[in-house]
Amino acid sequence: MKTWVKYGAAIMGLLIVSALIISFGMKKEESYRDIKIMSIKGTATVERASVGSLDAYEEMKLESGDRLSVDSSSSLILSMDDNKYAMLEPGSSLTLEADGTRENSRTVIHLEAGAVMNYLSEKLSEKSSYEVTVPNSTMAVRGTVFRVAIVYDEDGDSYTTVQVFDGIVGSRLIFPDGRIDEEEVQITPGREVLIHGDTSISEYVGDKGHDIDYTTLNREALEFLLFCIDDGSDLCLTREEVEELLRRLDQTEEPEESAEVKKPAKTEKEPAVIETPEPVVPAVEETPSSSGGSSETSKDSPGNDDNQKSHHSSKKKPSSSDEETKTYTVTFQTASGDVFCTQTVEDGKTASKPKLQPSASGSWNYDFTKAVTENIIIKWSAQ
Repeated sequence: MKTWVKYGAAIMGLLIVSALIISFGMKKEESYRDIKIMSIKGTATVERASVGSLDAYEEMKLESGDRLSVDSSSSLILSMDDNKYAMLEPGSSLTLEADGTRENSRTVIHLEAGAVMNYLSEKLSEKSSYEVTVPNSTMAVRGTVFRVAIVYDEDGDSYTTVQVFDGIVGSRLIFPDGRIDEEEVQITPGREVLIHGDTSISEYVGDKGHDIDYTTLNREALEFLLFCIDDGSDLCLTREEVEELLRRLDQTEEPEESAEVKKPAKTEKEPAVIETPEPVVPAVEETPSSSGGSSETSKDSPGNDDNQKSHHSSKKKPSSSDEETKTYTVTFQTASGDVFCTQTVEDGKTASKPKLQPSASGSWNYDFTKAVTENIIIKWSAQ
């Protein structure tokens, strides 16, 4: 009897151990999250606390706490569990925070500079969360396509733009003391908000939502929208509309050169405009003699030459004043080559340094004491 008891106890022990092994194995499989770099254009860097700085590469596995950055001519796309994607735009940096399981995941993207496009191809479970945070606000979603961009002015104030293309994004202000606003602003597809923050306040600029200006999107953002559409996302704009925006973006690069090519042609033609009235004087004098001195032509003559000259001199004035008020376009570009803002400056005057800047650190690569005499492009140099 005792022998059977021993055998029974041994069998029960084996069953318990087997169950624990299977349970542990299943738990380990559930806790596995596949976070990696899906694609890179240009160069990118991963900073990891345990090893330091690493050159990023496609299919590189990422860990929670990794800091990613791309230079001004590069971009990358992160793949998280094959159902969450984040595209880091040129000149941007973020820190990744991720834990949980694939089924119940927690993902936080801390955007430090630049912009990030986000795409959740599947609705998150009730126990999952996905957030993008910046110094003045945090955005939480369950399934959507949206973009977050941040710029800083010369005083260090931050300006965050949140644009939604599909789904709904909940935005909450983060106050300077670290408190999170209880009010959540719901941003719907086709809408955007602008949030300002400094050392004393975080606030929405203007109304809490207005239509997106799609012309402000750069090439990388538009191409990412095409990626979302191809994957089945139902955006607030169609593939044709996105492709049209890309075509316009291609065309905007050409006028800069054509405008400068045409400018010398203008200055060569202006003297001809000034001289063309001169031959008109004898033409007016010849008309009365050929028409037998009609009363209509005599009314043109009695002004004498003084009136004629004053009439022609008045025609010359507009062209000279046009020269005095000639203006040029000064285009400010981010480090990635995107248009940040423009200024119209009179010939010989100086451009003004913009109050806002693309990133917290860096400078405009230009001498603002220099007179503007042509269309110019001023680029931001990130540090």
